[in-house]
Amino acid sequence: MTQISPNFSHEKIESASTDDLIDVLEDRVVYWLLKPAKTLLETSHGNIPAVSLLLSYFEAHAIYLMGKDSLGQSKRFFREGFVDVFISPNHDRAFLQRVADFLYEQARCGFFHDGIFRDKVLFCDDLPGEFIVTVPQRNGKPDDSGTIVSLVINPGRFLNALVSHFANYVSRLRDGAHMDARDNFRRSVEIKWSPSTPGAIIGMDEETFTELSRQKANPWVEKSSKKRASEVFEELRAKLANTKPVTTDEEEILHSPEKLRDLLEIPNDAMEVVGAYSAVLAEGRRLLKPLSALPYPKTRIEEALQIAMHNARDPGTLRNLEIALDVLKDFIPDSDVPADPEENTKAWFAHRAGQRP
Repeated sequence: MTQISPNFSHEKIESASTDDLIDVLEDRVVYWLLKPAKTLLETSHGNIPAVSLLLSYFEAHAIYLMGKDSLGQSKRFFREGFVDVFISPNHDRAFLQRVADFLYEQARCGFFHDGIFRDKVLFCDDLPGEFIVTVPQRNGKPDDSGTIVSLVINPGRFLNALVSHFANYVSRLRDGAHMDARDNFRRSVEIKWSPSTPGAIIGMDEETFTELSRQKANPWVEKSSKKRASEVFEELRAKLANTKPVTTDEEEILHSPEKLRDLLEIPNDAMEVVGAYSAVLAEGRRLLKPLSALPYPKTRIEEALQIAMHNARDPGTLRNLEIALDVLKDFIPDSDVPADPEENTKAWFAHRAGQRP
């Protein structure tokens, strides 16, 4: 029996009513998207992975909303879904569309293509709203028509907005008065789910499948399963340094030859400083941070980052180092760091604005 969601098998959508399909959609989105994102937010360093997961909501929602496939039009559908979530009397539609395009390029494409958000997206748990957009000033006032400079996201409030929006959307679908919404949803399901197609069949029983899986187990994974990740990494690094052959499985653990070469070429003392600094960044939640939180003097960290950037070749590594160097500007004398979250955010904007030429 093929599971199509946490609580339903394929039988649920065979000759299904629209309400049956709504049940499946709700089950999938709640238990495979919204609740996992909430779980991530409750773990250490889980706020950014949570946002990465939530970015998949907008394009998918627009598909159901419009009753069409997004093939070849991902950006347009992402924009429509984002606007539908955040539209309100306080948000101009045209401006929200620009924010959506910015988020698509900087965060959605950053996560899905680069493995991490790009440098114009920031995160802060203390924002009063779901996000704040920074734009240039004209005559002392924000110029909403100007180029968007950055986007700061509050992951918790971002999730809450999607939870509320999805609950309202499901309620609207269940209401027989909204036939257009139900028809578009049904049309999208026919396109994307193929409910009339029989479920996938595995031509063996569970015992045979389990035994086959055991026989085909990856020997490197078995050998490494009781080791810490750092020990595995150091073992592979030592093998490469001694020109010993590295298997395909081992190379996959190291992600890419460029990253492995970076590990070998970046001096150990610089890597140590960068690693300690990265740990501080992972713990910090305020935009402006006290100098006393740094594990080394600011000048030494800057020097280590510059050395690492000079030796790094992997694009993802370089981008992360550049972001880390930029964030180093936000470590200021302890006495200048506001303790109040909202005051801290305001002071950060003033601090950054004062650094622009």
